[in-house]
Amino acid sequence: MCGMPGTDSLCFDILVDNKAGEHQVDLEGYSAENYRRMPRLIDLRQIQGLNRYPMDLGDQYDKMIYDRDINSLQNLVMNGDYDKIEHRIFPPHSRDLARILANLNMRIKAIHQAAVDDDLPTMKQLVDSYEMATCRDAEGRTPLHLGVLFNREEICRYLLLLYPNCVDMPDKENRTPLQYANALSIFSDEDEEVDKEIEARIFSIDFELRTYKELEELQYQGKADQVWKIVKKHLGNDRLVKYIHAYRQVQTKLNNAFTAIEENDLTKLKSMLDVELIQSRDPKGLTVLHVAVLKERHEIVEYIAQSFPKYLNIVDHAGRSAAHYSASAKNAIYDTLVDAGADVTFPDKVISVFFN
Repeated sequence: MCGMPGTDSLCFDILVDNKAGEHQVDLEGYSAENYRRMPRLIDLRQIQGLNRYPMDLGDQYDKMIYDRDINSLQNLVMNGDYDKIEHRIFPPHSRDLARILANLNMRIKAIHQAAVDDDLPTMKQLVDSYEMATCRDAEGRTPLHLGVLFNREEICRYLLLLYPNCVDMPDKENRTPLQYANALSIFSDEDEEVDKEIEARIFSIDFELRTYKELEELQYQGKADQVWKIVKKHLGNDRLVKYIHAYRQVQTKLNNAFTAIEENDLTKLKSMLDVELIQSRDPKGLTVLHVAVLKERHEIVEYIAQSFPKYLNIVDHAGRSAAHYSASAKNAIYDTLVDAGADVTFPDKVISVFFN
C-alpha cells in the first residue's frame, strides 16, 4: 500500500530496502508492484474504513451490508436509492456485494438513458423482467415515465406490451406515467398559448454548453409553468427536451450535494462535484459553495476553493457571492475564500459591501 499514489513513497522504498517482498501476491493474486502500477485494483477508502476504531455500528443500511441482505440491497438500488449505500464501507465478507450493486446501478442508468435516447434495441437487450422494466431513477421514475416524458412512442408501446402493469407505478411524488401524459398533453393536438418572450429566451440558450443560468432565472421569476408549456409545444425537439431533462437531473444532484454538506460528509461530496454541479444554483440561487459557507463547513469550503477556484464569484439572485455571506461570520472561511482568489470588491444588488 505504501507504493500507491497518494501515499508516502519513501515508506515503500524503506520497506523494499529492508527486504519486504514487493512481488509477494495477496489472496487475489496481486503484488505490491501491481497495486503501485494500477492503484484502481484496490479501494483504499474501504481499507481505511475497515481499520477505524472503534467501528461505527452504523444504521439499517450498514446492517444490510454486514448481514449480506442482498435482496434488500438490490431493492434499494432498484428503487433509485443507490446513493444511500454508494459510499458505505463493505467489510471483507460482503465486499463482493459492492461490485454487484454498482453493476446493477449502471444497468439501471443504461435503461433510463435508452428511454431518453429512444434506443429501442438497447431497451430490449437490458429489460428482461418486470423488475427491470420498473427500475427507478433518483426521482422514482420508471422507464415508462421517461418514455412518456420524452414522447418516445415505440419505447412506451414496447414496455406496455410486455409489462402492462408498469402503467400504474408511481414516482416519488406519487405520479403515474398516465398523469405525466395528461400533464404534458401528449395525446392532445391543441397547442397552449406560450409567452413568446420566454420562448425566445429559452431558444437563445446553447443547449450543448450544459449551463443553466437562464432556466434558473426563469424558475426564480416564477415562470416554470411557461417553461413546461414551451417544452410541450416543442416535444419533437430532442436537443431542448434532453437539455431540460439534464437540468432536472442536475437539480436532483444539487439537492443530494446539499444533503452531504448538511451531514458534513466531504467524502460523499467529492464524489459528486464537477464543473457542471459547482456552477448550478437552486431556486434561491444558492450554489454548493454558498450552502457550505452558510453551514460553516470550513473543510468543505477549503476543498471547493482549492479544486474550483474559477467559480468562487458565482452570485445568487440577490447578487451575493459566497464571500458576501462569509464576511460577517466570526470564522476563517472569509480568509480562505480571499486567499483562493475570491473577488471581494463588488457590491450586491442592494449595494451592500463586504466587511471583515
